[in-house]
Amino acid sequence: MPELSSLQRFRVGGAVRDRLLGYPSNEIDWVVVGATPEQMISAGLTPVGRDFPVFIDPHSGDEYALARTERKHGHGYHGFQFYTSPDVTLEQDLQRRDLTVNAIAEDHQGNLIDPCNGLEDLEQRVLRHISSAFCEDPLRVLRVARFAARYHHLNFRVAAETRALMADISSSGELDHLSAERVWRETERALGERHGAIYFALLVECGAAQKLFAEICTDAFQQQSLLRALEGADKLRLNAQEKFAVLACGACGDQPRQLASKIEKLCRRLRTPTKTRQLALQLCRYGEALRAPRKFSPDHLLAALQGSGAAKSALHLAQLLDCLAALPNPPSATESAWLVRCQLELSTVSIADVVAAGASGQEIGETLTCRQIELIERLISS
Repeated sequence: MPELSSLQRFRVGGAVRDRLLGYPSNEIDWVVVGATPEQMISAGLTPVGRDFPVFIDPHSGDEYALARTERKHGHGYHGFQFYTSPDVTLEQDLQRRDLTVNAIAEDHQGNLIDPCNGLEDLEQRVLRHISSAFCEDPLRVLRVARFAARYHHLNFRVAAETRALMADISSSGELDHLSAERVWRETERALGERHGAIYFALLVECGAAQKLFAEICTDAFQQQSLLRALEGADKLRLNAQEKFAVLACGACGDQPRQLASKIEKLCRRLRTPTKTRQLALQLCRYGEALRAPRKFSPDHLLAALQGSGAAKSALHLAQLLDCLAALPNPPSATESAWLVRCQLELSTVSIADVVAAGASGQEIGETLTCRQIELIERLISS
């Protein structure tokens, strides 16, 4: 039985790129040259790939792929035919990749193999496509924008010729063939970077945002509003879920009910996680009351706190206030502090106390609501 070390393997992709940049990375991918699927299995690797032979080391979790070439034969991310054989060279495998900085390989002795001049582009801080085959995979538009967001603080830029190809892909209709899962995965990862606004700005520039976020990104004015909102979220270091909520609510010109309908439609199309959708809708529907709570009637404010989930959770209220801070007309520090106090005191009004006072049946809910409203009234007048 052959050992894993006997395979002709090379570390590739993100692990090499980030090591050279001195940047933290969890990616450890290998490409294996001159082997067959049977030899990979004999070396103790577990096959997991459906479209082409990919294997996992059950001990380390590292991913190993046989060197391959590919040819476009359909639409979208899955429209490829892959060819794997022991005669496929490392250079051929690297040439099919998206960016030069992702096409650097490293052997077990630490020697670098760089047929696409990725080392030079790393030094020059340039994200550049390898060949015209870049256009064959529409997902690369999102990936390049995500890499730009990831490395913006290191002064990386996207090459002008690569930006032009991203625009060509966006206008070709190929983006329509991307699965919702792929779009959301790239978007979520990009928003999780410290400069998520760069992702959105590049998608706007190449015409992709207008397609991928069509419900909320209808014209240049809205695009600029969304971009400013995301820039604010980046400065506040919000997480990906919070940044998406800010992005969804950053469009100007719509009433909350109209915008909530658009957010619902966008989230259904992108198949966003339930909690992500809920936060965006809560921010949209109840943000106005949370911005200036004492301008609203006690019953209206109570409904906003309950509907947004903030009444039950101080942490959730803090999350909503953080998101509002990135949007136009953020709540003042005084209003936020008052709202936090209001939530804290509301949490002391319990059903148990109402029942102990003699309420029963439908009367319990009515009495609880009356006590909560009275408490808010006292806080407003104090």
